Amino acid sequence: MSFTVDDVHVTFGETGALTGVSLTAGEGDQIALTGPSGAGKTTLLRLLNATVLPTSGTVSAFGKTLASLSPKELRAIRAKIALVPQDLALVPGLRVIQNVALGRLGTRGTLGGIRDFLFPARDTIAEIHNILERVGIPEKLYERTTSLSGGQQQRVAVARALFQKPRALIADEPVSSVDPDRARQLVELITKIATEDNITLLMSLHHHDLAQAYFPTIITLEAGKIITPPQKRASH
Repeated sequence: MSFTVDDVHVTFGETGALTGVSLTAGEGDQIALTGPSGAGKTTLLRLLNATVLPTSGTVSAFGKTLASLSPKELRAIRAKIALVPQDLALVPGLRVIQNVALGRLGTRGTLGGIRDFLFPARDTIAEIHNILERVGIPEKLYERTTSLSGGQQQRVAVARALFQKPRALIADEPVSSVDPDRARQLVELITKIATEDNITLLMSLHHHDLAQAYFPTIITLEAGKIITPPQKRASH
């Protein structure tokens, strides 16, 4: 099992962000989280890599309860979980190859990460180029990230996540800033790659139609609660 969330409550001060939330995600599962802004989707995703800890209840990743892990153990778990945040978190002044190389910074150690970043080996360059081919922008390898369109920058963020060689991918509203056609293309791309690589995928989406079109399982949240049980749908 990749993730287990059991009767989780999350409170920030006097504000309840999640109330009694439970879900499971097995290896290779693809789950869409839908619901309005403020429903708790981002908080739920942040629980899965322990950037938020539950006020009560338990969250487990790959069989380990996250709240009980040491910092070293937690880093090892996080290395298996790639993140595509809503703001993408790219470094604007860097080239695409450098932004992608940052995906493995947490697993390579300081010296290895610096080497990949500043003086990448020939096989590392080839690996990043191959990943960029998979996301459709191989010609952008040495481009400055600021010169790319919004849709291309999203693909760089996906490439950075793939360079991490994750077992799970968490994507928080990754298509919120592009037009509907590009949003559909990106969701299709991410779900296709997750299927090919058997990556567990959890993605929050504002657009329920995209979830219905591309995800076999949909969970809807409202005001911090799951308002419908997971809806199993035929695979696209």
